[in-house]
Amino acid sequence: MEENAIIGIYTIKGQLVFEHLLVDEVSSLPLNIEHFSTGYYFVKVQANGMVETRKVLVVR
Repeated sequence: MEENAIIGIYTIKGQLVFEHLLVDEVSSLPLNIEHFSTGYYFVKVQANGMVETRKVLVVR
């Protein structure tokens, strides 16, 4: 049974700034980061009972 995936982007302070529910099997998601300030963010993907988190850097 396949589950939907949830992608969340959080500031270094833990504030959720983006969330998207993926309902189809997708390998990429276009994301407009124009409103993001320079700094580190955490990208969290939840799917099939698993959670993966990565730290990314946005540079302006």
